[in-house]
Amino acid sequence: MENDPIHDEQLGILQDLLGRFLASSEYEGFLIVGNRFVDRFGCTRIANLARIFRTDTQVGRDALAASLSKVSENLGSYAEFAARYPVTIIPPLPAFPLMPIVGIEQIVEVVYRVLDSRATGYIRAAGKLPPRIAPTEPVLRTTPRGHWCAYDKWDTPEETQQALQVLPQWSDCRARATIHSSAIKGLSFVPYSVDPNDSWTKATGFHGYFYEPLTEDHDELDYSGNAAQIGVYGEPRVESLETWDENRRRWKQE
Repeated sequence: MENDPIHDEQLGILQDLLGRFLASSEYEGFLIVGNRFVDRFGCTRIANLARIFRTDTQVGRDALAASLSKVSENLGSYAEFAARYPVTIIPPLPAFPLMPIVGIEQIVEVVYRVLDSRATGYIRAAGKLPPRIAPTEPVLRTTPRGHWCAYDKWDTPEETQQALQVLPQWSDCRARATIHSSAIKGLSFVPYSVDPNDSWTKATGFHGYFYEPLTEDHDELDYSGNAAQIGVYGEPRVESLETWDENRRRWKQE
């Protein structure tokens, strides 16, 4: 990685977040995931991990370090990862490494899953989020369905749509489920998104995908974004379900 300014910049950011140099296992994990924090403009997003891991606390710094080590534990060195998951153009065979969030239960107490108000039947019946099968490999070759969960909640559905960059045709954001972080231990990952502004990459696997710790890849209608989010798999238990009462302009618990 000699004479690579982006590598040096990202490594420096991680060292600042941890307050120390990276251990060898953490460094190998960084080499595996680091490129996916660089967006199409050549800018790094890796500093956004401060919001996901809350690195202003020692618990958060320890969780970030453990998560980087988990990547290398799952995939070995960068050289081993590249050899095990070769990328080809013809046929299109991508390789997008997952970055697990180790210690999510120590970082936050709860997360929120925002839903369309017409999609709450399963939660009411089962008391859990609809199942989303976790990838069986630590590297994605196709896009799985997951639950994108937020650290925060907002006063209205409109504010929720703005912060999470959810277009009205996708969801009215008039329902939200609260999930205790202990229910998503081992099921939480740094989220990712395809860049909608690079339409030509959509047919090339994960070429146009980047990690998206903060909502920023969908700027349609000038939605503000900048909300911390994580990807969650499985079928975690829902602590509470709230729906929006339009007449009273407030959330009500089911």
